[in-house]
Amino acid sequence: MQWSEFALRVTGGLAGAVCVGSLVFAVFFESPTCGELPERARRYLRGAALCAPVWGAAGVLRAWQGGGDGAELTAAILTALVTVVLALVGGTARGWRTACALVFVALLGLVVPAVERRSDGGPGHDIGTNTIVMHVLAATVWFGVLLVLGSRLWRDEERAQTLLARYRTLAGCCWALLVFSGMFDVLAVPRRYGEGEAEHLALVLGKTLVMAALGILGVLARGHLVPAEPTGRHGRRRTLLWLVGVEAFLLTSALLVSTVMIGTASVPAASEATASESVLGYDLAVPPSAVTLVTGWRFDPLFGGAAVVLSGLYLAGVRVLRRRGDAWPAGRTAAWIAGWGCVLWVTSSGVGVYA
Repeated sequence: MQWSEFALRVTGGLAGAVCVGSLVFAVFFESPTCGELPERARRYLRGAALCAPVWGAAGVLRAWQGGGDGAELTAAILTALVTVVLALVGGTARGWRTACALVFVALLGLVVPAVERRSDGGPGHDIGTNTIVMHVLAATVWFGVLLVLGSRLWRDEERAQTLLARYRTLAGCCWALLVFSGMFDVLAVPRRYGEGEAEHLALVLGKTLVMAALGILGVLARGHLVPAEPTGRHGRRRTLLWLVGVEAFLLTSALLVSTVMIGTASVPAASEATASESVLGYDLAVPPSAVTLVTGWRFDPLFGGAAVVLSGLYLAGVRVLRRRGDAWPAGRTAAWIAGWGCVLWVTSSGVGVYA
């Protein structure tokens, strides 16, 4: 990899992370209610609008300079189109719903190149694509919000306790998603990283240790390293040191290891894979039947995982309401669970396998 290509990759990655982080921060950190966004939230939308063109241009230049194939250049162009929308709408958006839509659009811009990089065919590439999408979304949102929050706390400490509490919740969710997607990918996809068994184990263990360190840091920061109410210059310096410095270093390390793993990943040779494994990612040795449609499960980590998690969160929320004495219609709960049950069925059961 040439230095210019590396510089473009880093520039695009940072710009994309700050863009997405600014949008998420504006919607979920600086907007107390729905409706019209306050001025402090609109500032972050304008910041995202400024970062978006840098993100898109760096991606296109890198794909063009690197001499990538047509799929890579197409993915870069699609991402650039997404950044154009963010740049045009983000600078003038005033509503909370519009900002939420921009967050969704920005996440699409992250998904396109991630899918292109992992759509390499071979056994397990369907699961590999889903896990890399989850991995990229969680890492980028976490890193981007971390940078934006650090910048915000550096300027002033107003609402610091609230912002840090929301950040810890988001960081915990992102960490769990990173661990789930990373471990699912390593255990479920027949892929080798690096050259030889020793390098493969070193990369996998290195990624595991970094993620464990991030989790331990989060637990420590919750009660010890990050003060609940940082006051004065010393408190602000301490908060920024531990929150931004250490977490940014560990996240960057995890991203570097992931980049190496993606760049050195190898799949079984074409002669070792069946035609269905090369196209679908799994073998269809048995023709579809009523039995295989019911028993032939292949869990989809993206949609199946979302169905399980969102159903669990909904039931937990209903339980909290009932403990508080508030009523919640049973029909709504049944409809929510049934809807996500259908998603789980059509994506992970034999219906999804043979669809």
